[in-house]
Amino acid sequence: MIFGIGGGWNAEEMGNHGTPFKERWKILRERVLAMKKIWTEDEAVVRRRPTSTSIPSGRGRSRCRSRTRRSSSAAHGPLAVKRVVDYCDGWIPIGVRVGDLKASLDELHRVAREKGRDPRSIQVSLFGAPADPDALRQLR
Repeated sequence: MIFGIGGGWNAEEMGNHGTPFKERWKILRERVLAMKKIWTEDEAVVRRRPTSTSIPSGRGRSRCRSRTRRSSSAAHGPLAVKRVVDYCDGWIPIGVRVGDLKASLDELHRVAREKGRDPRSIQVSLFGAPADPDALRQLR
């Protein structure tokens, strides 16, 4: 299962969902890390402001326990690359030209190596991939 995540860009919409716009990325990170704990631990201890909560995840009873669960961020830009490396399994770059995407992929790999992460562990799925086979080959 691939779980697509994003921080949102519309302040009014975020407020309507109960998320203060200026805190959305902090809250997103906290929740993604909590979900990863719940997916991988029999009893996950989730630390949230202001308290910690123990959540029996029932992983041992889950019919889906053998399925892979991955989080992929749909965003673009220098902070998006850092967030992907820090707490996501994949990246869905959106609204990017191929030339910029090549540079962004290089940046993703550089940041991953800097943080001790194998760049090959990050699955990249193109949103709006170019129809030109030569342009796609440049991205490999």
